[in-house]
Amino acid sequence: MTVVERAYAKVNLGLKVLGRRSDGYHDILTVMQTVDLYDEVTLEEAEGISLTCSDPNLPEHPENIAHRAAESFLEAFGILKGVSIHLKKRIPVGAGFGGGSSDAAAVLRGLCRLYGIRPKPGELEALASSLGSDVTFLLRPGTAVARGRGEVLRYVPWPFEVFYVLAHPGFGISTRWAYGEVDKIFLTSGDEYFNLVSLLENGNPPQDPWGMFENDFSSLVEGEYPQVRRLLRRLEEEGALVALLSGSGSGVFGIFTSEEAARRVAEKLKEEASWAVACSPVAARSSNWQDSGLWSRLSRFESSPGSQSSKERGCTT
Repeated sequence: MTVVERAYAKVNLGLKVLGRRSDGYHDILTVMQTVDLYDEVTLEEAEGISLTCSDPNLPEHPENIAHRAAESFLEAFGILKGVSIHLKKRIPVGAGFGGGSSDAAAVLRGLCRLYGIRPKPGELEALASSLGSDVTFLLRPGTAVARGRGEVLRYVPWPFEVFYVLAHPGFGISTRWAYGEVDKIFLTSGDEYFNLVSLLENGNPPQDPWGMFENDFSSLVEGEYPQVRRLLRRLEEEGALVALLSGSGSGVFGIFTSEEAARRVAEKLKEEASWAVACSPVAARSSNWQDSGLWSRLSRFESSPGSQSSKERGCTT
């Protein structure tokens, strides 16, 4: 039997660092959203665990997060067989777009289908959280306010019909490095961003939220990496409602009101970025994700009835 899962990318619609925790992580507040750029994850029954990848620069050994996801799942559910995993990569590595974490989430979902596992409420989320901060969110699509280290989620409506241009400067930024430099960041009060989050959670989003987004890592990353700063300025020059760093970078994105404009800008940015693509939000409960049959068991998650539908184009560069 073969199972194929889409591992959707995500963007951070702002990010505030709230402080260091006793476990060494940082508490954050962010709004995360899946977009219709995705890796394709193919799983087949096998003896043992093997991993191959279309990107020769990605490790295929047991330290790869997709491999670790398979190990954790098979052990947790007492499955004696293994799995062969193939990753068809479209999401750039180390960009802040959640590629590795989404691959891991897709492995967890796919193994449920492959071996007919019906997790108890909270089981799959616990496995996801043990693998990485973003993996829990990437178990399902939609828009969510994330707290804690990113694993405490509340899904919210997203009524805005917008399109994104994602761009990558050609190099990754270590998340560990970025959080290790937090003390050098000038942290603003974040009043507008906190207000935006509150309005989203209360189901009363503002009509014009674009000036309310901010990412605490922007000043640090732009100062250290002028290529990132140039891409953000180019997005602004091309008419983006707002241009933001995703996570701690190195990927950036701009928000546009028309698909045509987003596609045009993505093509122009390819002249100076190593990679750029136009895409759009993926709504909660899109049909591809419902087919996995997991929704009744991912019980902590709320639906996002206001989310727009997605064409799920599988954006390619």
